[in-house]
Amino acid sequence: MRLRHLLPLLAALSSACDDGGSAESPADAALGTPDASPDAAPPSPDASPDPDGGPPPADAALDAADGDAAVPDAAVDAFVPDPAWFPPAAAPFRAGAATRRLPVPVGIGTSGFGPRGSSKTPYAEAYPGTVGMHTQPDVKAVVVEAGEGNRVVFVRLDAIGVSAAMRRSLVARLEARYGADVDRQLIIAATHTHAGPGRLIDKPLWHLIQDRFFPEFYVRMVDTIEEAVVAAFDDLEPARIGNGAASTTALHNDRRCANPVETEPELPILKVERVADGSLKAVVLFHAVHPTIVGIERLMLSKDVAGGIESKVAERFDRPVTVVFFNGAAADMGPGSPPLPAVEGAAAWPDDFTRIENLGNVAADVVHAALPAIATEAEGVVHARIARLPIDRELIGYGAGEFPHQNGAVYCGAGSEEACVGEPLPPPRSLTSCIPFPDRASSAPRQTPVSAARVGERVFMTTPGEFSIELGRRIRTALHEAGQADVVIVGYAQEYTGYSLPEDDWWRGGYEASGALWGPKQGDYLTGHIIGAGLSFLDPTRPLTFREAPVEPEPGPYAPEPRAALRSTAPPAIVADAPASAGPDTVVEMTWEGGDPWLGNPVVTIERQVDDGFAPVTTAAGAPFDSDGYAMTLELSPDPPYTEEAESRRFRWTVKLPVRRPAGGGPALDGGTFRLVARGRAHVAGEAEPVDYALPGAAFSVP
Repeated sequence: MRLRHLLPLLAALSSACDDGGSAESPADAALGTPDASPDAAPPSPDASPDPDGGPPPADAALDAADGDAAVPDAAVDAFVPDPAWFPPAAAPFRAGAATRRLPVPVGIGTSGFGPRGSSKTPYAEAYPGTVGMHTQPDVKAVVVEAGEGNRVVFVRLDAIGVSAAMRRSLVARLEARYGADVDRQLIIAATHTHAGPGRLIDKPLWHLIQDRFFPEFYVRMVDTIEEAVVAAFDDLEPARIGNGAASTTALHNDRRCANPVETEPELPILKVERVADGSLKAVVLFHAVHPTIVGIERLMLSKDVAGGIESKVAERFDRPVTVVFFNGAAADMGPGSPPLPAVEGAAAWPDDFTRIENLGNVAADVVHAALPAIATEAEGVVHARIARLPIDRELIGYGAGEFPHQNGAVYCGAGSEEACVGEPLPPPRSLTSCIPFPDRASSAPRQTPVSAARVGERVFMTTPGEFSIELGRRIRTALHEAGQADVVIVGYAQEYTGYSLPEDDWWRGGYEASGALWGPKQGDYLTGHIIGAGLSFLDPTRPLTFREAPVEPEPGPYAPEPRAALRSTAPPAIVADAPASAGPDTVVEMTWEGGDPWLGNPVVTIERQVDDGFAPVTTAAGAPFDSDGYAMTLELSPDPPYTEEAESRRFRWTVKLPVRRPAGGGPALDGGTFRLVARGRAHVAGEAEPVDYALPGAAFSVP
């Protein structure tokens, strides 16, 4: 979310959280009165623990904000490490991977741009609903283990962020299957697409940030994430693992002028091969890029940059390979704009979609060049540890009169651009001019899981939310100095705490600074203790630099009433077919009557005419090009529109496919006869149950 998107959200939040007057607004009454008014003196930093059950202040001996600060001898003498914290012996690797389509209906509101615009659907309330799809959001899981119970579970989710509450829901389910160790083994991170679904946060005020919580959608999402992890466990087989890296500066640009120009060229790669035949099984990528290109004005679901990278890397293999992308410390790293190839006679296609494909092509170039040189091993060490870092204003270190918001606050100084390098600092911002979270029920996160994991010679460290390049560098440097050469930051992981910057950078202002949920000291506090967690992981005889928060209870339980899909007035049928002939500059379209997206978004494949009929057009790896990927877009036009009440309606879906793409690549459509085939589900009015449909379109020729 950038400054140009803030004003509608600020207006909405201000109406709910007026921090400048004594009168209580109707929204304040509904949400609860803030427990610390901006004009009131904040509690002393050494005040007693929060009576509502917050974590106690950390021991003075273990409270250093600098993670590599010396721990007093008395604390070391009294410290007894848990045997589970020590790394196991090397053992043969096994690995499993799986992908599942997320149950995200076209019509759900996205998260990241605020409640801007108007588009009414049954799946959005305060936020505008989506009207189409650029790429279908999904979840990917990769499990790596070495010896009984020694594993790391990597989960990548197409969403703006991952809440600790959703993680807790998932852990509770997985613990029932695999035991309590799952909690320390699980690393779940978001791609941070702003074109992913909202309505996943069960906090009263947060409906202004993500739209109102949707319990049945939340349950369906957790169901699907669990299904992906279970499938990855079921896929475990002997494996060889390699750690390496590609390098590029083309995938991101420093978007924050308040610090010297930053870049992070390293693109770490985790390579997974099958022992059985030596084939490549999975490639897990890590890179710092704030991956948001698709804007709110499109009202489209999209995997955005992460999807472009994954799909373009995957389609160059000659057999199926699971490709997974995780972000790093990317708060200030906007997506890059590498030059496009010259593609003569290409069809007109949206610039943002083309840019995503082009970034994917750049990533594919460097990843495929690096892969052959990455050696793999059949055995090694896999080890993981989790610690729960408590968060509140006293622990962070605010004194009397500083950041007087007991539940956190957001958008301090929002609306002003940052002071760039060489410009004078802006006037000090009042930390009472923030929008506070009004009560504990709507609080900013009070704790965050912090995970460290080893796979072979590489250590992975998680960061909650959006950390700047500088803070990520601090973590890596501290662990390098402790003797750990290969360190990878996994960003947007385990919890979402907004933006984290160094304090001196925070005071330079700008959007990123205003997005810190616990103010100017948040970044240094979190980073120092993440370093402490990393150093304790490397040396389990070293205490953490903080007293751990207790495990939060599982959210819910949620037992929502099953939501029935809306009925289709007409049975599935094509209503506007592709043209008989299409040149390279044509965008082929086909429209059909389908079903409510609550039954699942439809999938369109493209097929080529062969001697015995039609066969799917595929990548070199054999995967069909379809509307879940970047090759086509889907749009939905209900009739009557959602603005009118109706017991049934026509769900008219349209697919669009450019014959020749401005970014190059994609399905090979030059020369031949093709057709589009739409598949989905519909519940036709008068019928007892939904039915599956498959609608082949008319053949069209491409010279």
